[in-house]
Amino acid sequence: MSTQSSLVVLVLVVFITFPLLSVAGGHGVPAMADVVMKLQHFPNDDQKAALAKIADDSSYSVAEQQVATAIANMQHKVSAEDSERLAAIAANESLHKSLRALAKVVIGINHMPSAEDKETLAKLSAAH
Repeated sequence: MSTQSSLVVLVLVVFITFPLLSVAGGHGVPAMADVVMKLQHFPNDDQKAALAKIADDSSYSVAEQQVATAIANMQHKVSAEDSERLAAIAANESLHKSLRALAKVVIGINHMPSAEDKETLAKLSAAH
């Protein structure tokens, strides 16, 4: 096989697999949902460390990393900037539904999750 043919095959493989990797997501949701379910105004040091592992690990999707970062940065509620990112994630139907649901819950938190949010979070933390 020529170098040019090899390059074409490589480019095709990258373009076919990269979107699949970026939308698969969802495997960090149970851990993040568990943190949010136990949230008391903002994450504690252990929770921040768990979220940092997700945010810094390239095996998680960019969307998962953004959600983890938004949760870690919470001070009673997410910042306006993080809220915008979470809204985009929640609206992106190509992302895993559990990640979208988590993003919606996190956007609405003010100090701690509501009883309804805790029900959703319990389901998400048990998922996968």
